[in-house]
Amino acid sequence: MYFKKIVFFVFLGCPLTMQTLRADASVDPRFGVMTHFAQGWDPAWAWVASVRNIGTVRDELYWDQIEPQPGVYVFPQAFDDYMGTLRVAGISPLIELDFENPNYDGGMTPYTDQGMAAYAEYGVQVLKHYGDQIKAVEIWNEYNGTWCQGPATLDRAGTYAKMLQQAYRQIKAVRPDVTVVGGSTINVPLPYWEKLMQDGALNDMDVLSIHPYRYNSPPEGIENDVIALQNLVKKYDNGQTKPIWVTEIGWAIQDGSLPGTIAIDETTQAKFLVRAYALLLSANVERIYWYLLHDDQDIMGLTTPDATPRQSAYAMQVIGTELAGATFVQREATLNGLYSMLFTRTDGTPVRVMWSLQPLMLKVSGQTRVTDMVGNDVGVSNQLSLADAPVYVEGPLQGLPPALPAETLLTDSTRDFSGIQGQNGWCYGGFVGSGTALELMNNYAVTDWTQVWGDGYPYHDVTPGDQHPSSTGNQPVSSVRRWVSTTEGTLHVVGQFQWSGGGGDGVGVSILVNGQPLFRKLLGHGNAIGYAFDFLQPVHVGTTIDFAVDPGPGIDISYDATSIGATIALHPTAAPQQNLSSTAWVFDGAPPVAIPPSGPLLADSVAGFSGTQGLNGWSYGDFVGGTTEWEPMPSFNSGVWGSGYSYNEVSAGDQHPSVANGQQVAVVRRWTSTYAGPIHVTGQFQCGTQGDGVGVSICVDGQRVFRQLIGGGTANQYSFDLSPVVQVGSTVDFAVDPGPGIDISYDATALNATITAN
Repeated sequence: MYFKKIVFFVFLGCPLTMQTLRADASVDPRFGVMTHFAQGWDPAWAWVASVRNIGTVRDELYWDQIEPQPGVYVFPQAFDDYMGTLRVAGISPLIELDFENPNYDGGMTPYTDQGMAAYAEYGVQVLKHYGDQIKAVEIWNEYNGTWCQGPATLDRAGTYAKMLQQAYRQIKAVRPDVTVVGGSTINVPLPYWEKLMQDGALNDMDVLSIHPYRYNSPPEGIENDVIALQNLVKKYDNGQTKPIWVTEIGWAIQDGSLPGTIAIDETTQAKFLVRAYALLLSANVERIYWYLLHDDQDIMGLTTPDATPRQSAYAMQVIGTELAGATFVQREATLNGLYSMLFTRTDGTPVRVMWSLQPLMLKVSGQTRVTDMVGNDVGVSNQLSLADAPVYVEGPLQGLPPALPAETLLTDSTRDFSGIQGQNGWCYGGFVGSGTALELMNNYAVTDWTQVWGDGYPYHDVTPGDQHPSSTGNQPVSSVRRWVSTTEGTLHVVGQFQWSGGGGDGVGVSILVNGQPLFRKLLGHGNAIGYAFDFLQPVHVGTTIDFAVDPGPGIDISYDATSIGATIALHPTAAPQQNLSSTAWVFDGAPPVAIPPSGPLLADSVAGFSGTQGLNGWSYGDFVGGTTEWEPMPSFNSGVWGSGYSYNEVSAGDQHPSVANGQQVAVVRRWTSTYAGPIHVTGQFQCGTQGDGVGVSICVDGQRVFRQLIGGGTANQYSFDLSPVVQVGSTVDFAVDPGPGIDISYDATALNATITAN
């Protein structure tokens, strides 16, 4: 490890001393950690923080213990002990001023003038007692969440703004140098923040504080939450910004076994720490406090309770060294999913924090120095391997992979959420039953947490970041946000659905274009809890794109809240519909709604079958090894097309896949269009009930628009209904592969398909 020479021991009852652990004099105050000294932690833990290059901690000095009787102020020895140790260790405390005091307002959160004045005086007394050791105080903790009780909850923002004003003015009267931190919100609830700003709270805080937790999501995108808050500040502060501190952020180590959770081990926790800190610094966050120094009730600590360091402890120490005093310059333009965050150190040396969500190689020179996230030197000669574990890079790079052609961002589903139907192109509503006719929601409200659209269906809502489906009678009700295009061209649509979990039977998520589904994926309970999408879609003015969440395999709507974030950008070049994600579009569960054919018949897979390749537009072949590269079949005998692969054949009504050298061989019938425009493709695959089943899919111009497993324990038939747009020469492939493995027994699969002009 990077600091492996440091002796790192803590024995309960045997406090650490300056002789065993020493703080680094060059600590960067941006890198902090949450502690619980006020809750009885041994003050010796201050030395554990100092050895990790942590120059500031966030802790508490509880009001009810300091003012046990009205106007009588005493400071418990335990508080003085830990504050004294922090002073000796050279660690600056950010002190939360909280919580309720039974002497005022019935022990509830202060809501009267008397209670607020007493709270403000408690803050003044804390500063008088500890003097210049305290340079920053935070007014309460997560007031918009569970740490507010009593009448104050009737108007959290308004009551907090009044309490903040009292505290700010009394504190500044005695200590104008103290930084007063306000807000301290759980997550980044913009409607609540806007209420605070409308009540004048920006005048009574020097810094805004937030807790942008992403318990079951990676950190990418966290910077956008900060930028959105900064933009809101500008709206209410004459175009000016205020400093933002993240006073809590962290990820718990968990095995991912509980519904709705992702697996996070020590390595993943360390990766998330470095990536989150780099992203937050890129958004000009001035301080970041990791929750927590050591495990408490959750496994979120940099160390275990016996001070055994986790990888995140080393990661914290290394980022504090590599970026000590460094200034963020820019995120360099490169491929999507590749992060190159450029910083400049105080001596002018550039250093990059780099990671890639998809593994790739970069060219470097022998002069390039690379350090991994826990401080090990990474030997490089002419190539650097990047993955999702961040590295620090000094020295020359021989060019980053070029970014995709410049795109114009048209909308962000979270940023552009509105309380007006149709504003920014977005509408909010639902699909009832199996239909895709959007019923607009008619009830909009703003809460302390979020904005929400709803209607008469139970729990049915859409917020900036979430959707919850419903049911009526025995019919599902999907929760839908719809964007209507105002442009012609090709759109790049990127984002992710994520089920919140906790119980229930999961949800179905889908995206539809002009009412036609691109995919439907089941999330939760035996399935993945998240589904990312990334595709190109040609559109016209008025084209609709729907992001829908339905109740899943049944109509159980418990625990069905599902997060959704999507960006839509105008791609600079005309391109066909294309799925760019690493996972093919998949239809799970119920098939899409059938729409009757509306035009002349172009092709019939059974009636058009022949012994001549290309006759009636039909050809017969294979895809080998999971690709969509076409291999035409060479032989036709007794009404059956075949190839050299065992059992691989196509007849008028059936297809049978094969295997070769341990690879799947999909058997394919292809239709080549002589028509340009929208078409309607309908039909059904059906396999037997023995064996392990098959995979069935349809590709348009080589792009797989769905793949469905049938048989082998799942339903053994699958109906399809698609409406793609084709050109003369476009191909539509109907493929059958061996399914979950390479067992091809009982894999004969019937297919009938018709193609009409739409």
